[in-house]
Order: sequence, then structure tokens, then C-alpha cells
Amino acid sequence: MKYKCLVLDHDDTMVKSTPLMHYPSFVETLNLLRPGLEISLEKFFEYGFEPGFFNMCKDILKFDDRETEIQYDIWRRNTDKIVPEFFEEALQAVNQFKKNGGLVAVVSHSAVDMIKRHYREKTEIVPDMVFGYDSKFMKPDPYPLNEIMKKFNLKPSELVMVDDLKPGYDMAKKVGVDFIWAGWSHHIQKLVDFMEKNATVCVYDPAKLIEYII
Repeated sequence: MKYKCLVLDHDDTMVKSTPLMHYPSFVETLNLLRPGLEISLEKFFEYGFEPGFFNMCKDILKFDDRETEIQYDIWRRNTDKIVPEFFEEALQAVNQFKKNGGLVAVVSHSAVDMIKRHYREKTEIVPDMVFGYDSKFMKPDPYPLNEIMKKFNLKPSELVMVDDLKPGYDMAKKVGVDFIWAGWSHHIQKLVDFMEKNATVCVYDPAKLIEYII
């Protein structure tokens, strides 16, 4: 295999979640906290690309601590009700990688318990490590990758990060880990242009992911 460890983003990389879960929760939050303000799904993805969701809430929407708690409560209440479907072809690639002896880690901005529940209820895969927003540090901080490498005694060249947004790329770049852009969820031109210039590989069809990891 090309790598010993496959590091996966979760939302919109492995599961079909933002249009179903995260964006509707965000719209509910906006209607409550910023009535009259509309942000389209495409713009929501753009903000997820840069500056990232949490910086959007802090620096663009100017949520204070109380509003941040309200946003979280709405998101958690809604997302706890749903287990999204996985991208089947991507899941098949990860299954094959795991069966071949590879390590699988998840580094996401979702909650660790939510990620584990999605894998438990929809797959036979048990990730070897999971990092989320409730871990010590979130991507783009390199902490998750450093912890993975430390636990399994791996070099940066033995890992590959698969993600649909820029925080995963930024994290991988900081420690010299290859980056595969999961370009099958959305095609925001700003994001496409950046990834085609900077990603190690851009994959637009999840069925082709296996070609780059095995």
C-alpha cells in the first residue's frame, strides 16, 4: 500500500451530512440569532473553506459566548436525530484499506461520539483513532496528526489526509503529510481552484479513491 495510515475527514468526505444536517441547523440558528440574514448553502461551504466554520461564527457573525452556546445546542439537538449515509464508494475504499492492514483515523470538526456512532451504525469499520471539536486541539492545528504519528510510530510520509475543505489541507501541510482532496461533495469554484493548485491529488469520483491509497 502507498500509506500505512489513512486520515479521514468526516462530513462531506465520508458522510453526506452538510445539506442534511449541518446547514439546516445553521439556518435555524440564523433565523433565531440573526433574523433577516440569509447565507446560502454554497456560501456556507465557502465559509467552511475559509475562514472555517468556527471563525465564521466568531469573526463574521460575531456570536458572543451565549449565542455560541445556543448555536451548539441547536446543532446538537438536530444532528443527534440523524445518522447520515456514507458515500458508498469511499467507504468501500476505506474498507479495503483496513482489510489490507492499514490504520484508519478520523479528524473532524464534528463530535467524537457522533462520529463513532455513525461508523458503528452504518459500517463495520472501527476507526483506530478519532479526533473532533471536543478533542484537545482541532484542525488546522497539527495536534491530531502528531498524536497519530506518535501512537503508531509513523513518519509523515506514511500518512495521507483525505478532506473536502481547507482546514484539513492546512493541517496536513504543517507536518508534511500528503493531502487528497475529496472533491465529490461540492464544486465551489474558489475551492476547486485552490485544491487543483495545492492538493497532492484531487479526486472527483469517490470510486477512484482506492487508486490513490492502495
